[in-house]
Parts: sequence; C-alpha cells; structure tokens
Amino acid sequence: MAMSCTRTTIIVLIAISVVLFFASNKEVAHEKVTFTRINDETGTLQIASTSYSVSIADSDEERTQGLSGTASLKPQEGMLFLFPQADYHPFWMREMRFPIDIIWIDSSWHVVGITKEARPESYPSLFYPPAPIKYVLEVPSP
Repeated sequence: MAMSCTRTTIIVLIAISVVLFFASNKEVAHEKVTFTRINDETGTLQIASTSYSVSIADSDEERTQGLSGTASLKPQEGMLFLFPQADYHPFWMREMRFPIDIIWIDSSWHVVGITKEARPESYPSLFYPPAPIKYVLEVPSP
C-alpha cells in the first residue's frame, strides 16, 4: 500500500511539474526565432522584440565547453548551440558561475520551451528540452 501511494504521489508531482513548465513558458512557446550569422564565431538572434548578440558553439568541443568558466554575460548576450540534428540534447551547469535561462529551439527555428534560472549548484543534474531541439540559446537569468 505504501508503494502505491508513493507512485501516485510521484505521478501527481510529475503532472504538476509539466503543467507548471508549460504555463511558465507560454510567453515564448512557438515564438519564431531569427538568426543571422556574422562570422564563424558570432551572430545575432532575435526572439519576438528581443535581440541577442551570440557566440556560436557548433563543434563538439565548443558545445561541451559552452559557457563553463565564463565570468558573466551582459543582459543581451548569449551563446547559441548548433547541433547537426534534432534530438533531446541535455545540458548541464558544469563549472558555471552564474544562473542562466536555457531556451530550447526546434529545427524550424521555433521556441519549444525554456528552462528558467538553471543554477550552477544544480550540477551534475541534466536539463532536457520538452521536445527534440536542434538549437539552444543560453542567456543570463534576469
């Protein structure tokens, strides 16, 4: 009997988490993203009326390094991760020094979700997108 209560509790908590995730992300869900590559290392990305200056991580080494060890970012700065194919690519906060928002973007350049305030102390936990993604934008949490 205790086992079924525990399972029920876990299922209810998961359901509540999913509802809260989508409720907190409705402002960005399905927003179209516009990306302009300036050179091999930088670009600009626009989501709704917000524009970001981004560094690009498009190799395995750059994606693994990410923002690890970076001291800080300005509010309109970020890092854009480009993957060769869409999948449930996980992210971690290894050697991060500040909290970030992780914006999950599908292969059609639409926002499919956001993980707000991913904190350095969450490492080694992994953050997963709500759907297969091909791009990820990391920006400093407000």
